[in-house]
Amino acid sequence: MEVRKILPMLVNGGGDNPSFHVVAPSLPGFGFSEGPKTRGFSVPQYAEVCHKLMLDLGYTEYVTQGGDWYVCLYLVVRPRRLLILAM
Repeated sequence: MEVRKILPMLVNGGGDNPSFHVVAPSLPGFGFSEGPKTRGFSVPQYAEVCHKLMLDLGYTEYVTQGGDWYVCLYLVVRPRRLLILAM
């Protein structure tokens, strides 16, 4: 929900501003997502879910932005595939 305010500017670009493909996943158990059913589901598993989502969408390299949880998640995910981590 946090991204809703800036999403139109990111995806539409315009003028001298670039546009981007935006993927804004809701982590399992947060927001409107159903909680994980596996015991012990923690940072490495969250990271792998997000990484697999990006691969399934066809992104072998990607940029991510986030704070607190997302920093932990994407530092766990194969850093060599992550181009930029913006906090």
